[in-house]
Amino acid sequence: MVAAATEPTEATKSNANTRLRLVGDFIRANERPLKAAATLLRGALTESRVAGGSMGTSVPDGAVIQIAMAAEPMKRGDVVAFLAADKTLVHRVRWRGHMPSARNWLLTQGDALVLPDAPVKGDAVLGRVEAVLTAAQRRQPTHQFHLPRRDRALSLLVFACSVVLLEIHPHLARWLIERLRGLEYRKNWTEALLYGRTPRPSTDPPRPPRGSALALTIATACCRLGAWARRMPGATQGRRMRWWESAQRVLGAVCTEALSREEKSQLTVRIYDFFPGYYRTITDQLHPWEGPWFERRLPVPPASVLVGASGVGREAVVLAQRGYRIDALEPAPDFVAISQRALGDGTPVYPLSYEDLNTLLLDPPAPGQEPAQHELQNVRYDAILLGSGSLTHVLDPLQQQRLMQACTRLCPTGPILASFFCDDDAGSKTRVGAATRMGRRIGRALAALRGKPLEGTDRLSYRPHSGFAYTFTPQQVEALASCVGRTVTWEPGTSGGFRCVTLLASG
Repeated sequence: MVAAATEPTEATKSNANTRLRLVGDFIRANERPLKAAATLLRGALTESRVAGGSMGTSVPDGAVIQIAMAAEPMKRGDVVAFLAADKTLVHRVRWRGHMPSARNWLLTQGDALVLPDAPVKGDAVLGRVEAVLTAAQRRQPTHQFHLPRRDRALSLLVFACSVVLLEIHPHLARWLIERLRGLEYRKNWTEALLYGRTPRPSTDPPRPPRGSALALTIATACCRLGAWARRMPGATQGRRMRWWESAQRVLGAVCTEALSREEKSQLTVRIYDFFPGYYRTITDQLHPWEGPWFERRLPVPPASVLVGASGVGREAVVLAQRGYRIDALEPAPDFVAISQRALGDGTPVYPLSYEDLNTLLLDPPAPGQEPAQHELQNVRYDAILLGSGSLTHVLDPLQQQRLMQACTRLCPTGPILASFFCDDDAGSKTRVGAATRMGRRIGRALAALRGKPLEGTDRLSYRPHSGFAYTFTPQQVEALASCVGRTVTWEPGTSGGFRCVTLLASG
């Protein structure tokens, strides 16, 4: 139920600004704004009209309410007006936090709603609703609206889970409730669950398969545990790190066997987008081997260069500072925003993966479907730089060939610069430990339950914080170059299992 709130016209810069603006909206919506402001600040009663039926008969739609600023904390059962997101809501307090971390938090809910509101802090409460004024009478908001029995049972279950999470950590409760309310808004899942009604069709973009989402949850938990193990010194730090490394080997083996290549690629993108270490190391410095390589192989500025998998924009920013005209690709949404801020509005950062680029440039439209229109279909570049190590995250050999074809179409005569993991000995076998063997058994069992056929995974490996990687052999790289009529130049400066090459056009 909304009381005297208007939608914001521009993004707010801080929570304090949001609160001030919404209080102002609340005051301006009254018929006598100066009187409302004075009474609200003085603690006397102020009136406002509500809209919506979320409180049922407790506070009916269109009723006028009287709000008073209360000196004592709100208690369970009080009907309060509070600021939430971009609205002023009037709902009932169902729980007040007791643990130290949740002591200043409230859990509210409309009497006619099944799901509670996201937890709010006590300082977001404008005041207690002292009276409800209708055409016939003036009364206190004491009457409860009774939900049907099934709705009450589901509401109680969700409320109990929310209370437990609120006492553990308020932001966990907020996360759960926001997900449930968002799903209710999109699909009306409560009625589908309780009464078997068909849920509303989703308007969301397609999400990654369930296996990838579950794997991401486990992978992010392992990332956080690893960061915690590194930060916490002590006599047991070595033991903690060994446990963490064993857990990563188990997770990598499970995902290698249980997920498809598409799911592995999606999981890799989402791990990059999640891992906080990449955001803490944003820099505009090149690696020692990159500077000489770029000077040797890239055409002179102001040549146009496409940077694939630009990440947080490190290479693209340096090249732009040197006078190159830069376009960029990046599949991770948060990285797209960071790259765009670093490069400025004049440099486009397209939210595309290499697989998306292949589809856009190489695949004809389906019968009856209009061809896709995109700027990249008509542009040509003087050089293409595949971001540091990004080629190694193209897991499907067919997609690797298609990427070379797409790059050659965008850059017919210029160089293509790429770096990747490479193993000179294609037949080398690494020792498999107990953790990996156990993970493989679990992964194969999950693959059988999912009906997923086993895939050849000898060249794939799972790496903490960077997901899945494909390890090339020199012969495979030479074959990729020959399929588009290019020659391979192996560049100096890298060693071990990481190599960089330049694919030169004929002549």
